[in-house]
Amino acid sequence: MAQEYGSKSNYRYLEDELPEHTALISYETMLKENSCKWQSDDCKVMNWTYHLKDDYFIDPQGVRFSFYAYRKCKDKYRFVREFKEYKANKYDNNFKIDHRAFTKSGNPRKISINEKKRLVKSKERFSLISSILKDL
Repeated sequence: MAQEYGSKSNYRYLEDELPEHTALISYETMLKENSCKWQSDDCKVMNWTYHLKDDYFIDPQGVRFSFYAYRKCKDKYRFVREFKEYKANKYDNNFKIDHRAFTKSGNPRKISINEKKRLVKSKERFSLISSILKDL
């Protein structure tokens, strides 16, 4: 298992190798995500509007990020992480160039979403909340 206690690789190990056990490890950012500061931060993609049917995000400024490509990378433990990359749309609804879709250096803004990590986080959040409620 990887060195990081609440890492995705540890969750995957528990899920694949020890399915009869329930992981009650709070994932690495769970406490931060529950804070008011995190939940009101417009920079956090989890606070953006997501449209499942057409697979795109809209940031608080109104810029649409459409699915662009699948990406893979390895972390320092050689664990392969898979991402969906979204790129900001160059044009707004009026077919005019949307300057908010670009970085200061003129490149299109991009975000990377790890769908497996989002799924693991939601499962673990549900598990932890269920175990707490069961004890009440």
